[in-house]
Amino acid sequence: MVHAAGPYLPHALSYGDNARAVLTAPHWSLVDVMALQRGMTGMQQTILWTREVRDVDIGASGGVFAMPVIVIQGKEDMTTPTELARVWFDRIRAPTKVFVVLPGQGHELLSFDNAAFTRALDTTLRPMLNRRRDQSGARS
Repeated sequence: MVHAAGPYLPHALSYGDNARAVLTAPHWSLVDVMALQRGMTGMQQTILWTREVRDVDIGASGGVFAMPVIVIQGKEDMTTPTELARVWFDRIRAPTKVFVVLPGQGHELLSFDNAAFTRALDTTLRPMLNRRRDQSGARS
């Protein structure tokens, strides 16, 4: 589905588009391109595909989390469609939960518009942290 829809998404870039952009960027050298590739490969091997991450069964939690849950979702995400993410989110229980949808954004929101992601996180997380601080200060 992602590959078929990719050409029609307004902010979607294919791997070829990304490669061309990186290889033709005036401020990037071949060393930068190679470092990017090594970094992505290293990140995938050391973080994304570790046994601890691979073996996590979120379903085993029964949808109950002891910590706040924040989902920042690109509305045009074709890899993790917003509707499906919302169904999952609506079923979980957490002390606090917030679902943020950013229009015009896709799956790799943090990569393509980290400013929008950071604003959404700040707008969502800061009030949670302030409430927690106020509650712990009130008990002292």
